[in-house]
Amino acid sequence: MTTPIEETIPQPEHGAAPAEWVSENLAELEEMNADSAESVAEAGSDSVRIEFAFAASTQEVGDELAEYLETEGDYEVEVRAPETETDEWTVAGTTPEVAVTRAGLDRWVRTMTIAGWAHGHCRLDGWSALFE
Repeated sequence: MTTPIEETIPQPEHGAAPAEWVSENLAELEEMNADSAESVAEAGSDSVRIEFAFAASTQEVGDELAEYLETEGDYEVEVRAPETETDEWTVAGTTPEVAVTRAGLDRWVRTMTIAGWAHGHCRLDGWSALFE
């Protein structure tokens, strides 16, 4: 049986990130993301991997977040250098194959948003489903 996405990374402690910051980031993600929790859940595939990316201020911050995601989430993660002087560092990765429900994906996006804050104030830039 495939692991539910919300069980792939530990839930943060209450208050691990400012509530206002989390709400603002979740609203931005919902507005700009091509996929939605509803569209992914409706697809109903048991072999979904979720691709994600964070913006990090420095390589050290990106490395810290990447290590956390690899260790705690068993995600495949890489840290990429900025492409231009105005870009930030990117922490990009994918989950293992997961089972997705709307509630589970919503919970995972919130958890990832908080994990970014807790590890260097990184911002979750987006995610998308990779159907196999």
